[in-house]
Amino acid sequence: MLGGLLAERYGAKITIIVGLFLSSLAHILTPVAAWTSSNVMIAMQLIRGIGQGLIPAAHCVVAANWFPMIERGLLNSLVLSGYCVGALVSGFSAGSMCLSSFLGGWPSVYYVYGGLGLILCLCFQVFLYETPKSHPKIKDSELNYILQNQERDLSQKRPPTPWRKILTSVPVYAVTYAIFAAFWVGAHFLSVHPIFLGTIMHFSLQE
Repeated sequence: MLGGLLAERYGAKITIIVGLFLSSLAHILTPVAAWTSSNVMIAMQLIRGIGQGLIPAAHCVVAANWFPMIERGLLNSLVLSGYCVGALVSGFSAGSMCLSSFLGGWPSVYYVYGGLGLILCLCFQVFLYETPKSHPKIKDSELNYILQNQERDLSQKRPPTPWRKILTSVPVYAVTYAIFAAFWVGAHFLSVHPIFLGTIMHFSLQE
């Protein structure tokens, strides 16, 4: 919710970059936080979570501006599949990085992926544009195709958000609970599953 509000007020591009920068910086500083104290570690993960939380809603604003309505489902699926692909790739590579001597072993996982996040921030700054109209090299045919396949003019002023109805809506709380539960189970599985494989099944980090 916060990411969407910030994206509509200040722009989706800057919201995504700020969120990714906070998350990447916290990722890089995680080894230092772990060596310092548990409280610093918790604070660092909180900052990383705030940064990551800004991105999905801001992405929806970018998608609404750029993706034609008839292609939005496919394109959003391709973009969001990056979460799964990233988890798969990092899961395979993290074990080998932990066992290596590169950048101290396990801290290298945080340094490398945090550094990649900062590089991605730079890529977004250079290549990402808020709307098709603001892109300096878009063709007229491409611009017309995108604009003609949007359900409405996204630049129009929107009516005020009905916060009271939202905060008193039972379906809203039901969906919120379902999403929280799904992410909680997923995060718990990602946290506990490697421990189970190592301590119970006796798999090595590389396996």
